[in-house]
Amino acid sequence: MGWYIQKSRGFVLLLSAFTLSLLGVISSTTLLPPTTSSPSLTLTATSLLTHTSTSPQLQRQTSFTTLTLPLSQSSPSPLPYPFIVTWNIPKLVCNRYNISLDTSPYRGVATPAKVPGQFLSLFYTDRLGLYPHVDLPSRQQFYGGIPQRGNLRASLAKARADINYYIPSKTARGLAVIDWEDWRPLWARNWGSKWIYRTLSVTHARQRDRSLTAWRATATAKKQFQAAARSYMAETLSLGSRLRPNYQWGFYLFPNCYNHGWMVPGYTGRCTKEVMGQNDELLWLWEASSALYPSIYLQVRMFFVCWGWASCQALSSYLTTTLNPYVANVTAAAQLCGDFLCQGNGRCVRKHYESDHYLHLSSGNFRILRARGTYMVLGTPSLADLTLFSRRFTCQCYAGRTCSPKLPIHLSKALVFRLKHQGLSDKTKTLNKVIADMEQSTIKENLKKH
Repeated sequence: MGWYIQKSRGFVLLLSAFTLSLLGVISSTTLLPPTTSSPSLTLTATSLLTHTSTSPQLQRQTSFTTLTLPLSQSSPSPLPYPFIVTWNIPKLVCNRYNISLDTSPYRGVATPAKVPGQFLSLFYTDRLGLYPHVDLPSRQQFYGGIPQRGNLRASLAKARADINYYIPSKTARGLAVIDWEDWRPLWARNWGSKWIYRTLSVTHARQRDRSLTAWRATATAKKQFQAAARSYMAETLSLGSRLRPNYQWGFYLFPNCYNHGWMVPGYTGRCTKEVMGQNDELLWLWEASSALYPSIYLQVRMFFVCWGWASCQALSSYLTTTLNPYVANVTAAAQLCGDFLCQGNGRCVRKHYESDHYLHLSSGNFRILRARGTYMVLGTPSLADLTLFSRRFTCQCYAGRTCSPKLPIHLSKALVFRLKHQGLSDKTKTLNKVIADMEQSTIKENLKKH
């Protein structure tokens, strides 16, 4: 399953046994302080002034910063970090082979099983309320089959009990994903196997008013279906948000682009105007959700299915050698960019969303280490690193905060000092040239060290 886009808070990458997914959250809640026992990813960096100057006066203005990203498995909030990773996999998959999977760099670790109190709570059809739907193989109708015939009041009463069971804490923070996939709230999107919901809706409309013509019955059925579907989804979201306001509530597969023809020549991946218009009709859903959970299944099926010892061993090796260091890199890079470019009040997003620019730490200035169950990102950002951020990225401010895509003023002062300190009087010297000089200097310094 897929997911999670945040309007103003950050991104989360959810890893499961069956998919890779992107997540984000819509919230302005504050983060609980990390516990000392929580595994963590630590970014340690010094201010640029230390890197660019040997002046005691300037060094006294330098602050030493240690950013610790708690990676607790005890349902922490994903906010306000701009990018985090969450792991979701059945716990016993590899434990039975006595193979442990290193999940220390992940912000939350969950299982799709029916386990209460998880950071990531998945509400499937049988776990939340009385969801009207049809079992396609048997054609058996459950709870009315279609929303118009369902008992919304009874469904909400059952949902209240389900939420209290699966999220027992009223103060815990996390993600709540409702996975209802049998029908879609827009009439036009119930095609293929979902056409049965149109058929049953038309039959229901005619049963209530036998004078309806075929055209009129269809129009009435559409109106009734969409109104009832909206009530089920919106009121269930509202209930969840009221009962557990610290969880980010939303529906899996919403929004969707339906751009599946990736093998067709000329495929661009863009949403059609028709689909974008339909998504606009779901404004009520976006406003009722505190998180958006679209699917981003990877077409090449880049995931692991752990069937035996060899698969688990391969996954364990892949985590420690490849994925986990990369997760640490991107997590720290997103934090660094957000702190410097967005003043800690927002996250970095591409200036041009179709570009191939990524938030990665410079391999020349940072090292990623693992010690005592913690991934450490150690290094100092150069002016070139930070300027590259400002060229390629802009800021998306967190809810209720202000930010602007600019480097802190002390970076400009450091640059001016460097020019004067080196006795440079050529006023036409460009910033790009200075950055190039600093990059060369950094390379030389690293060569000396290693």
